[in-house]
Amino acid sequence: MALAFLQRWPDLPAVRQARWHTLATFYRQHHSGRDTVLHERCELLKTARAVTEAPAILQPCRLHMLTIVRQLAAVSASIAEFDEAIAQLYATVPGKKAIDSLPGAGAVLAPRLWVACAAAGRSVSAEYLQLTSGIAPVQKQSGSSKVVWFRCLPTPYGFPRLR
Repeated sequence: MALAFLQRWPDLPAVRQARWHTLATFYRQHHSGRDTVLHERCELLKTARAVTEAPAILQPCRLHMLTIVRQLAAVSASIAEFDEAIAQLYATVPGKKAIDSLPGAGAVLAPRLWVACAAAGRSVSAEYLQLTSGIAPVQKQSGSSKVVWFRCLPTPYGFPRLR
């Protein structure tokens, strides 16, 4: 929804030029059209103020944002292709029932779990899955400060993944 919104209305003046009915229709089409939420958004738009109105700043920022939106749209399309291919393969997997029985393993997560386990081979463990998904917490505590970050296994090319 955010990508579609930004493609259609890339800056505050563009949103303000749109009729409220058009915006409400957009939100309803994207399943975000509760009346209370729409009212809050309407109020936010009325009170929103731009940080600057200088064209020398706004135009390059707008173009940069649109470039990023297009890149994210392309990545999203590729992810959808991967998900579809993985789901087709997953439908034929002999151990499908075991993965489907895991708590929270629905139509989206179960095929991804299968891929993660298949990539690990016979050495799959909970710790391996935590590390590869980036959810393995690391805590460092000293005195009154406590820092928690997430660690990852290196990528196949040796570069660490950023989280």
